[in-house]
Amino acid sequence: MVYELYSHYTLIYKSNMERLENTSNSTIANTLDPITEKIIGVIALIESIEDRSEKIQENIKQKSQNLFKDNLKLGFTYISNFIEIFSKFEDEFGEIAHKGFSLAYDLYEHYTLIYKSNMERLENTSNSTIANILDPINNQINTVIDLVNSNDKNLKISNDLKFDESGISIKTKKYPTLLKLVK
Repeated sequence: MVYELYSHYTLIYKSNMERLENTSNSTIANTLDPITEKIIGVIALIESIEDRSEKIQENIKQKSQNLFKDNLKLGFTYISNFIEIFSKFEDEFGEIAHKGFSLAYDLYEHYTLIYKSNMERLENTSNSTIANILDPINNQINTVIDLVNSNDKNLKISNDLKFDESGISIKTKKYPTLLKLVK
């Protein structure tokens, strides 16, 4: 666009100079050459800015994806910490602890769905990669359930909340329509 504007300006300048002052082409060229060089410099600068702008957009997109992925992973860290707290209960695992664990478990279930859909969308992450990320928390949940259920004084947690080797909860296998309702 800048170049087109300059081309029009040049045509107007040449025709006016030739008409008004009977100026030779070499005089016009000498006058326009420094301007031409500046225009070419401006065009090059604009092109480099556009190029950098595209790279910046890619950078921003990449950084936001990385930030988003980091936040997703950070969410799992917090959920894992919640579950860890329930594994360190003293005395007995009563109604309040049971309710807290249930809330943490529900949060984990929903967060897992969010994580899976976003990782598939952001990175085309395979199910096996996602499973590797979720396995430690799944095992942690299984351990808490076993620990709680091993003491008769405790309010029991359903074994249906445990996860199998493939990372699917027993509850989901028993009641597959529940998973469809959540999605």
